[in-house]
Parts: sequence; structure tokens; C-alpha cells
Amino acid sequence: MDRVFFEGVRCFSSRQEVPLAPVTLLVGENSSGKSTALALIRVAWDLLHAKTPDFNDEPFLLGAYDQIASFGGLQRIRFTIGSAAEAESGTVTGHFVADRGQPQLQEWIAVGSLVPRNTRPYAFAPVRTRPLRTYDPIKGSISPEGDHVPLILATLARSADWEALAAALESFGRHSGLFTGVEVRQLGASESDPFQIQVHIGGKPINLIDVGYGVSQILPILVDCLRGENGGTFLLQQPEVHLHPRAQAELGSFLAVLAKQQDKRFVIETHSDYLVDRVRMDIRDKKGITPEDVALLYFERKNGESTIHRLELDEQGNILNAPPGYRSFFLEEERRFLGG
Repeated sequence: MDRVFFEGVRCFSSRQEVPLAPVTLLVGENSSGKSTALALIRVAWDLLHAKTPDFNDEPFLLGAYDQIASFGGLQRIRFTIGSAAEAESGTVTGHFVADRGQPQLQEWIAVGSLVPRNTRPYAFAPVRTRPLRTYDPIKGSISPEGDHVPLILATLARSADWEALAAALESFGRHSGLFTGVEVRQLGASESDPFQIQVHIGGKPINLIDVGYGVSQILPILVDCLRGENGGTFLLQQPEVHLHPRAQAELGSFLAVLAKQQDKRFVIETHSDYLVDRVRMDIRDKKGITPEDVALLYFERKNGESTIHRLELDEQGNILNAPPGYRSFFLEEERRFLGG
């Protein structure tokens, strides 16, 4: 599946498509449908694998049928979600209607064949869990907020896999200016004893809770993206939250490298010019990513209805076909930033 399409869902009255490139960037104003599009990627995966779609699976809560299929005060009779792959010339389409207030799959249509990815797209919450001073080694479920990550770090710190993960985290930390290392401090000799997560800043280990909030926000993303299955798809909501500009930019390079080296796909909803521009510069500087590896999608909302524009990039990372709304959107954002 290399693209997802949908029609009649929330602000998307007409058919819209989201191509799934190694790096797909979703930009646009608030309430233009970016988070909805992320949620629908996972619904489309469920349909492709003949699973019952869950429209309210954390972190995406799309609501009941009337919240999904309503537009301008009117409720649509049905809505459509599907996926396609150009290489296999196949499509899978699901048509949904209301059944006791909930979306019910009315029709499932498969044309040709699609090669599914085995792993369901992994979704991150827009805000990750707050750090703790001390953690207990109690196994919990994987969560979009990253509650599971401290225990993963503590477990890996006692294994042969730790060196590679620690090196990758250190590399990002140094290039981003956030930290120079991550370590697990055990508060006892037993595996059942509590532990702390510490980061190195200026050569000194500091408890995660005592450093800038941005470090604790980005750490779960780094760990899960590094450890996620090769070939997997990752859905990220505002991963730049609480990061300074240098770190936002470095995150763009970090994800682009993982996409190319490990055949991973990242769909990133972002409000960060720094992240977007770094990906474009990495194309220009031939850092291993090409224009074909990036789908830059601008979500434009007019009169309550949203349209998705794919912005083409050349070998220099220049945008070739930006609609007028895209230029005015970023000019307005810059004006607001400068206090104009």
C-alpha cells in the first residue's frame, strides 16, 4: 500500500489522497484534517488486512458516525476509506454507513492485489508522558504516550543490544544539542529494584526529570523509531513539541536517515518549518534522500472543507507547485512569530 484515499470523512467532502513515501510531511493550519488523515491511514491498514476498523483507537478518537460523516451540519449517508498500490495495480475500498450510531462496513471491494505490510502502523500521541524521578520495573502495555520506554531502556541496558541503541541516541543528542548520552542508573543489584533514566549534559549525568522538558518528549520517539520493525510505518503528531529549532531540524534528518537505511516510513504531522526545511536541505545536499522519497502535503481549508495538495520538490529541495494558500499560510505564520 503506497497511498490512502478517503471521501466523505469530516472536512474531506471530495476524494483526497495521502501518498505514503518514506518521509511524508503533513503541514497546514489547525483543524485542516491532518490528524484525521493520520487516523485514516491506520483504518485503511485494517481494511487491507480484512480486520474490523477501530475508529477510536488511541491516540486517535474520531468519535461516532455523526462525528465522522458530518459536514456543515449535515450527515452524509456513507463515507469511503481505501488504499492502493501502483506497483501491484491493486486497491482495497471500504464503504461505511451508520448502524445504531456507529460506522458499519457496508461494502468491502478488492481489485487486483496488494502486498500488505505485516506491522500495523504505530502511532505516537502529540504529547508524551511526563518523566518520573524513579521508575519501578513493572511491565506495562505499549502506549502512544511512551510510558513503556523507560522499562525498555532498563531492560536493554542489561543486554548486548544496548551499545547500538545508546550510540544512536548519543549521535542524535550531540547533533541536536540536547544531550551527549543516555544511561540507566540501577538503584539496586536486583532486576526488580527501581531505576532512573539519566542523560548526560556537559559530561554530567542528570536525572531526566531535571532537564529541559523537550528531552523527555523526544526520547520515546527516538527509542520507538530506532527499535521499530524494519519496513514499519510510524505516525507522528507534532514530534517537535518543546524542542528548540536546532533539535527540530535534526529530527528531520534523523527520520530521513532511518527511512532510507531501515526501509521505514514516517508520516509526520508538523508545524515546524525547521523540520520541513531540513528535509528539503538534505535533498539538496544529497544526504541520501531524494525528491521521490518525500511527500510534502499541504492541507488547505476553505469554507470548512479541506483539500490536500502534494507539493513537488526538485533536486535542490525547491517547491515547484505551491498553491497561493501555501505561500500566504507561511507568510502569516512568520508575521505572527515576529509579533506583527
